[in-house]
Amino acid sequence: MSRLELTEHWSYWRDDVKIQAYRDALRTAITPESVVLDLGCGTGLLGLLACEAGARKVYAVDGGAILNVARDIALASPYADRIEHFREMSTRLELPEKVDVVVADQIGGMAFDAGTNEYFADARHRLATDDAVFIPGGFSLRLVPATCPAEFDELSFWTSAPLGVELSSVASLANNTIRQVYEQTTSSFLGIPSTLAEMPSWDTTPIDATVDVQITRAGCMHGVLGMFVADMAPGVVMTNDPSVGTPMQQRWQNFLPIDAAVPVEAGDVASVAVRADPISYQITWAVKVTRAGAIVQRSAHSTALGIFLGKDDLGTSPESPPYRLEPWRVAIERLACGVSKDELAKTIASDFPAQFADLRAASRFATEVWEAVR
Repeated sequence: MSRLELTEHWSYWRDDVKIQAYRDALRTAITPESVVLDLGCGTGLLGLLACEAGARKVYAVDGGAILNVARDIALASPYADRIEHFREMSTRLELPEKVDVVVADQIGGMAFDAGTNEYFADARHRLATDDAVFIPGGFSLRLVPATCPAEFDELSFWTSAPLGVELSSVASLANNTIRQVYEQTTSSFLGIPSTLAEMPSWDTTPIDATVDVQITRAGCMHGVLGMFVADMAPGVVMTNDPSVGTPMQQRWQNFLPIDAAVPVEAGDVASVAVRADPISYQITWAVKVTRAGAIVQRSAHSTALGIFLGKDDLGTSPESPPYRLEPWRVAIERLACGVSKDELAKTIASDFPAQFADLRAASRFATEVWEAVR
């Protein structure tokens, strides 16, 4: 185990806010007959909490070698006879029985982006009883315009020329990469966080939503922070949003940058459109800042443009995943240059005939991308 991984799990065991939320939720859900799936168990913390709550059986599952650590910890606990360990990806797992409770902590800065929705969906379909309880049971995704100078300074570096070398080719990659930021407080917020979407924790439907957030104080806007509120049990929530109760101590927020820092005033409006896939974790975001109805700044981004890909990586068949991303890269770049939807459709049809059978199919795709970033 690397020091970085060890430090990560050390922080999980020290996060009293998170532990209390899971403890309260498990106590609500578990009966003496409950069978629990600790999905992506890591060092086995949640499985131990499930046993503490009275679970009859815990199946602790992880695809990594850290499962050996979980076994050792379980053996040293009072619950060794109730926990069974499986080193396997949960999507390939077969269990001796259906489970009544599924619990996991694979929650990213915007909840879905660490895999919970994808793995919960599979567990709900194959491994759980029809009335199984999932912890967390749902997520509210929240966005707020923010001033994050440290993160933006890193982005700005790539527009400079250190040692006399032009680095602007990296700037596009950087501006389309979401960063994990820690310990952001409400002092970095330029408005009141607004709900972008609400979803069950097993829902893998793509998110396609826009939220308008009013700027409540003057400042320099560097981007948008993405956060979540997790519904753990009736009356029990867990969050990384410092404006909602006490946030988790060791969970990051997602920083979605914009092209250039923009001074904003109270009363301005930041309109943020997000299209996200809970399976691939690809996120496209477009931000428009208006003042008294006039556009102050707008920019469009996609994690598809933040991937290190060269022509040699793209493959030659539509079955190659990187190959399927390339139309998104081209479309977003062309739209940023001001081409129309019709012009984009013709370009896509011409450049990617193996993926789009005709101009009509390319037009549907062009419309999809245009709506995502407009």
